[in-house]
Amino acid sequence: MFTPSLPSPVRFLAAMLLMGAGLFAHPVLAQGGPPFPGEGPDQERLKAIRTAFFTERLSLTPEEAATFWPVYNQYDEAREALLEGRGDQKPETLSDAELEAAVLAEFERQEKLLALNRQYLDRFKQALPARKAAMVFMLEHRFREEVVNAVRRRLSTGGPGGRSGSGLGGGPRGRFPAPDGQQRFRAPREGKF
Repeated sequence: MFTPSLPSPVRFLAAMLLMGAGLFAHPVLAQGGPPFPGEGPDQERLKAIRTAFFTERLSLTPEEAATFWPVYNQYDEAREALLEGRGDQKPETLSDAELEAAVLAEFERQEKLLALNRQYLDRFKQALPARKAAMVFMLEHRFREEVVNAVRRRLSTGGPGGRSGSGLGGGPRGRFPAPDGQQRFRAPREGKF
């Protein structure tokens, strides 16, 4: 009879942490698989969508945008470097010792990410008013959610086009610029950024 060295709740927590870590390292998002390949027109389109999303939600002036985007791009590169290779392992295939080592490595990665976020909050505050600088991290999370949801909708409809208005790429209800360059934004809800 197999007796795991980690208690069942700890093993469950470790498995959940690794699966959560794998969410943003999913090949579709992290490694450039369809529908947004790592390089090329789709990746450029995603960057343009992100730029429009942040610019609109932060209400950036041209002067703020000119100072914010170079700092944000540095932050994004540093963040991606930290997250590289994250979540590639399936918890059920690991031994107890490997699982524990993977969880500890994830904790260390999260600590480094927290330090990076604190460092860049200060840098964002040099480029933007404090309120807008603080909102960058909330918008980063919200943008990722939007991308994940759009990818899910695309995959569930069985094609790259997805349903009309299904999120990224502008159907009539889309929140982001359409490929033809026309902006089709929803007005932010009251009390939301």
